[in-house]
Amino acid sequence: MTYELKNEFLALEISSCGAELTRMQTPDGRQIIWHGDSRYWERHAPLLFPCVGGNWEGTIRVDGTPYPLCKHGFVQDMEFSLVRQDR
Repeated sequence: MTYELKNEFLALEISSCGAELTRMQTPDGRQIIWHGDSRYWERHAPLLFPCVGGNWEGTIRVDGTPYPLCKHGFVQDMEFSLVRQDR
């Protein structure tokens, strides 16, 4: 699902998958976010949490306990839902 936010300064589109900002446009039509050309890279501006990049042997340690964690974390592929939208 795609959510839209707009005011007199910017128009935004946010995907529910990863809460990824997929469009940021100025009133004069200038696109600020990468357009997602699948020939090169189809993402736009993914949220990378809790890490950017890979981890040693694909794990992180929290209080000494190892946990598997893929490159760039897990948030970018989670499904989010809109809780509140005003205006």
